[in-house]
Amino acid sequence: MGVNNEVDHIFRGKIKNYEEQLIDFFVDIGESKRQTRTISIISGYLMIHGRLTQEQLKELTGFSLASISINLNALISLGLVDKQLIKGTHKFIYAFTEDYLQIVEAKSIMTLDVVESLSKFIEQINKDLENRKNEDGYELFSIRLQELLDFLNQIKKLALMIKEFKIKESI
Repeated sequence: MGVNNEVDHIFRGKIKNYEEQLIDFFVDIGESKRQTRTISIISGYLMIHGRLTQEQLKELTGFSLASISINLNALISLGLVDKQLIKGTHKFIYAFTEDYLQIVEAKSIMTLDVVESLSKFIEQINKDLENRKNEDGYELFSIRLQELLDFLNQIKKLALMIKEFKIKESI
């Protein structure tokens, strides 16, 4: 995704519908963890798109720049999001840190049921997308879905290791 392309963060058609379904899923997970709807939506878009500016987040979410800034600063203070100055501008681009274990630790570990449910949901979207390879946004969306699946598999492995450790510890 090019930083200078102002519309490459907007999906259209059926892919946009899938994006909205994923955002709803992130909101549901966030609400179950007592996370605000706003931060869940912003986090969801960052997970899907990888890197976004505040202006892009405003366009995607409809939130005010002030609200976006406050929530991004909260994510930055938790060590979950990095911001980088876009060369030759006064704008920043925001992305989750590469340290997925820190993300898991800060947000607490999702239950295996939630991970399995989200993985199946994403796999179903991937199957449905096979018929939409020629649509705008397909390639980027497919890549992001695969990255989400990889992330969920890491969480699943970690959760299983913790579960196994707790079982051994109780014996």
